[in-house]
Amino acid sequence: MKAVAAVFAADLALGRLRPHLAREALLDETAHVLTTALLLLPFVSPRFRAGALAGSVAIDADHLPRVLGWRGLTRRVGRPYGHAPIVLAALTGAVGFAPRRARPVLLGAAAGTAVHLWRDLATGPGIPALWPLTKRSARIPYAVYAGSLVAAALSPWRRPT
Repeated sequence: MKAVAAVFAADLALGRLRPHLAREALLDETAHVLTTALLLLPFVSPRFRAGALAGSVAIDADHLPRVLGWRGLTRRVGRPYGHAPIVLAALTGAVGFAPRRARPVLLGAAAGTAVHLWRDLATGPGIPALWPLTKRSARIPYAVYAGSLVAAALSPWRRPT
């Protein structure tokens, strides 16, 4: 439950603190890693875990162009187009072409990316869920996301960490 409390504390701070890029990035990325750890890590292999943790934060690299002043990936959307589920389709499709040894890592990266998007659906402006068909953002209530974290933390199938 400590990880759940840390995610909730990070989200509370993100909502209350004055915007600051480094602080926002630190809090948000920490919450993404903790969310992935809660939802995925107890049930999988070490290679999958590595991919999941990497995928949970690597997707945010698509924010860098905006930080550097270019808004081409965020025209009329709250989050970059790379935060669309089409990225999951590409990662999952790549698994079939990857060497056997790399497949658990790629599957983990896809799962970590999915968990990242799950969190982003509940925070901020949501995600461009049907991009490139539409730029409209999709959202879910924060309580749905929060409930998934609490349920994962209380799950009887969790191994002690």
